[in-house]
Amino acid sequence: MKSVFFIAFMILSVSAQAQQACDRMHYSASVTYAVSGVLGFHQDSKLLQDIKKIVASAKYKTQVEKVEGFNDQILILDAPRLEKLIRQETPYTVSLMGREVITQAPGLAKFRQIGLVHGDPHFGNMNIQPLLFRQGHGDRNRYTVVDLDEVSVGVFSLDFTRYMIFLKASYAKLNKAFGKDFEQELMQSYYRGLQQKSYGTLPSFIAKPLAATPKQIRQKVSDYANARVDKDGKFRERYFKSNELAEFAVKNMKPGFLAKLNFNQDLVKRKEFKKLIEEALIKAAQSDLGARVQVLDIAIPVRSTGGSAQMQRFLLSTRVQMDGESYPMILEFKENTDKAGWEAVIEAPVKNATERYGLGLRATMDDAGPLMKVINLSSQASFLMRPRGNLDIEVTTSAQTRDLALFDAYLMGLFHGGQGPEVSGNYQKQVQANPELFQQTVMEIADKVLKRLSEESGLKK
Repeated sequence: MKSVFFIAFMILSVSAQAQQACDRMHYSASVTYAVSGVLGFHQDSKLLQDIKKIVASAKYKTQVEKVEGFNDQILILDAPRLEKLIRQETPYTVSLMGREVITQAPGLAKFRQIGLVHGDPHFGNMNIQPLLFRQGHGDRNRYTVVDLDEVSVGVFSLDFTRYMIFLKASYAKLNKAFGKDFEQELMQSYYRGLQQKSYGTLPSFIAKPLAATPKQIRQKVSDYANARVDKDGKFRERYFKSNELAEFAVKNMKPGFLAKLNFNQDLVKRKEFKKLIEEALIKAAQSDLGARVQVLDIAIPVRSTGGSAQMQRFLLSTRVQMDGESYPMILEFKENTDKAGWEAVIEAPVKNATERYGLGLRATMDDAGPLMKVINLSSQASFLMRPRGNLDIEVTTSAQTRDLALFDAYLMGLFHGGQGPEVSGNYQKQVQANPELFQQTVMEIADKVLKRLSEESGLKK
């Protein structure tokens, strides 16, 4: 079985220069943020202060908001297995953890620390964010969040539990699938990351793409674009005939999207919407890249199923001038979700999607490049702009899947343990002092939520 994963979770540095700089950063006398080149959380002092302030004001809701059952259409069309349903129905899964478990699991009382969480950790949301262009910070690629839909303020222990729910749904008996005591190995890997300790030797299928140079990455981005556009930069006709793309027209846009724009729909003719949106998209791209980007064509990707199927997307065919060369590149504008699943459980002073996504970008990518930005087309239409066609991690064997599961558990630990002493410190101590209780609690919650989801959906692992 071959799976290709494009998007990501943590931050990985591969340059010695970055390593030396990161190793000098401390939030205590004994713990460094970066260990063996792995960066679990961007150590910007302003960011850490912002996280501390938000967490200090965050609190559990007295009554968890009820998230209704999963979308029956998604269930029938796109979720033949429980694992896929879980990936697509994060808000409902998180609501179950909060409503059914958070006040009932005795062991959880010690592990209720709130902080910035991934929200939707699974294979495909943890991968490499490549450095396409030199930014003056050294040439390095990172293992980082690219899909920020569920990054929000949540509970560290339940964020890791969410990861275990995904693994248990995907591989019914983890120990049987990956060897004796695999669950214990997952816990140990998470503990090492939580304490900011070295992971050791990286799996080769991760280390190899991490070593790619910016020029090699730009070539992959160019190859991706050239396969989809003609010599004039227009999207190839076959993608429209196969229903992968739709014409850039108002009729092909999501109905709810038009209502979010600040255009006066009573005064603007239907055909003028296209021009107004086109101008807004081009302005957004140029606000980041200036005269270095030329927009040649715009299309709408067609996606009828999946967790973000109802969100608006645009693809821009462009040519970008960087480092003295010109590159064809496809930029995706993906509409940001209004709310993350954790907002049903935790009340936090994060105003809107723009602020939440911006916080996620600061925490995970920092200087990963100029082409990953939160863009606002209006006060209600927030988008994540990102290049398409980057590095892939290819997992082709069960041994590689096992290694990836362990590595991602470690990276989650780095993320949860790297948010400064006021946010991460007590959680680190409680988990370290009670590892058996932590493991028992996580597994019990994961099994209980899985059982509930399986009963309600009729799907099996």
